Amino acid sequence: MKMDLHIRNAVPADIELIEDMIASLCAFHNDTYQRNPDAIIRDVFGPQAGARVFFGERQGTAVVFALCYNEFGLHIGPRRLRVRLFYVDEAHRKTGAGRQMMQHLERLAAIEGATALVLGADLQNEAAQQAYLSMGFKRREYFGANFIKLLEAE
Repeated sequence: MKMDLHIRNAVPADIELIEDMIASLCAFHNDTYQRNPDAIIRDVFGPQAGARVFFGERQGTAVVFALCYNEFGLHIGPRRLRVRLFYVDEAHRKTGAGRQMMQHLERLAAIEGATALVLGADLQNEAAQQAYLSMGFKRREYFGANFIKLLEAE
């Protein structure tokens, strides 16, 4: 396992790199992606930002990407760090890069008072599921239905 991963927080100058990593993740999952630098500025770097982005780099090149946000359970008490987007460049899979990023996020979560690190994987992505299980994650069943209501722009 290579241990030369440098992990850093994204800065506003990284907007294009963030877009490229999201595009790579979407291409891997055969999803569509509409580039929207204004949304990245708003949600990651703006005054009401709710998300953080981290890069894992090897020799100055980003090979791991993680977008995270805090998830609160005010009705039960615990805080969790939610990893919403996670991507390891194909050439760097099975090299320890993903594991090192997760360890970094675990330390960050603990420092910030979180009791858990939470993430998801597509049901069809068995490789990701097995990787997460090997890192000590447990499957988390969701009960009930989820709903969405789109809001009209004013």
